[in-house]
Amino acid sequence: MNLSKFQKVTCGITTLVVLLFLIGHAITSLCSLSSNPDLYNGISEMMSNSVLFKLAHIVIALFLILHIVITIILSIKKNKSNKQSEHQYNKKNVVLMMVTGILLLLFTVLHIYKFKTAAMPEDGLYGLVHQLFSIAPAVIMYIVFFILIFIHLFSAGKSAIETFGLNEKAAKSATLVLRIIAIATCIAYSLVPIIIFIGTKVG
Repeated sequence: MNLSKFQKVTCGITTLVVLLFLIGHAITSLCSLSSNPDLYNGISEMMSNSVLFKLAHIVIALFLILHIVITIILSIKKNKSNKQSEHQYNKKNVVLMMVTGILLLLFTVLHIYKFKTAAMPEDGLYGLVHQLFSIAPAVIMYIVFFILIFIHLFSAGKSAIETFGLNEKAAKSATLVLRIIAIATCIAYSLVPIIIFIGTKVG
């Protein structure tokens, strides 16, 4: 396997690893909709204290960094090798991926900082999530974040699948499945702030 092929396969694998993390995180986030704070707090505490989960977070962070670096390298190479007739389309796609990727990275850092430094209420992380999503601007900001995730994953889906060298029919099917998962994941994420916000206003 030459270096270029290795980079493409690695990019595809890191994309799928990040997607798996997002799916797991979305499922955990949905638990915050429960009327029982202990459910969400218990899962969050287990993930925070478990050595296995801490290692998993480190691995995911490394995969994310690797994904960013290799994506930039491949984008530069692809732009240089593209035919003139294809250049405009590919340039727009690369710009879209890079802009959404940078915004997602910045928001992720902000998200982590917010939850690591905020004063914890009596009902723990569950209460903190509900406090945050009782504020309209925060809800809007997070929904924009989830839309960015959708755009990034939807655009990256085809490229990620192509790196594995599947035949055309299998690649189309796999891309469709990946995009459906991306849509479902982003809907799941968006439901959390929306439902909590409505609940605070109705309740």
